[in-house]
Amino acid sequence: MNKRAQIAQLLGDIVGKNRGGLVFFSAQVVSVQGDTCTVKIDELDLPDVRLTPTTTERDETLLLTPAIDSFVLVGSLSGDLNNLCVLASDTLASVELTIGDISVFIDKEGVVLNGGELGGLVKLDNVTKKINALENQLNQLKNILKAWTPAPMDGGAALKGLISTWAGQPIAITKSSDLENKKVKQ
Repeated sequence: MNKRAQIAQLLGDIVGKNRGGLVFFSAQVVSVQGDTCTVKIDELDLPDVRLTPTTTERDETLLLTPAIDSFVLVGSLSGDLNNLCVLASDTLASVELTIGDISVFIDKEGVVLNGGELGGLVKLDNVTKKINALENQLNQLKNILKAWTPAPMDGGAALKGLISTWAGQPIAITKSSDLENKKVKQ
């Protein structure tokens, strides 16, 4: 008996002969290839099981990719090995949602919005601290200039004396890693 016939017989044994064409069974994921996977049932591999219910190309899709070695519920409304589809998974490797020109991809590495070309989302607290540091430096300089009184014939020595302490304190250079949340990319 060839492999396909073995699987068909196994499915018949699992679900019985008179279920009105509906077939549901659990299987273990062996591999994932794009929007299909290969599952194992009692040591027999069953390839090309769809991860989405239809093969129709759409702008609105949800792709739940099961993790390798996870257990999935597979269904066939035709009652045979044609048009098998994963209905549920106990563990996911990734989730991809697309609605029109908006997309979200989630896996163990993080979240990517709309392709992620803009880099990581901004860490608001870090940006606020950086801006506050610059504002404080600017306010210190303004206070020095406000307190300075020009003295005739000093050549700016009084201003230089007041500003030298402030000028000796460098402002820290901002790096993108200071502000970027690399787990969420936009």
